[in-house]
Amino acid sequence: MWMAVLRSVVHSGRRIVSTRRLSGIGPIYADDGVTSNGSVFVVNFETRAEVADFIAADPFVINGVYRDWTVALFKNIWTQD
Repeated sequence: MWMAVLRSVVHSGRRIVSTRRLSGIGPIYADDGVTSNGSVFVVNFETRAEVADFIAADPFVINGVYRDWTVALFKNIWTQD
């Protein structure tokens, strides 16, 4: 099962990267720097509904790896052009 989930994640990731909607992704760690407490996805969508569709299609969400998720509005004030 895990290999199928990982293949789905890779395919989904390539799809999102190709649309240039994914700005960053990575784990969140406890203060010990070892214990993972979750993940952060920084994505660029026009509407909250688009974000909800993105989350609903995520293989980790579909397969129950991510139990909970939160959406927060973020404005990048430091561009790196």
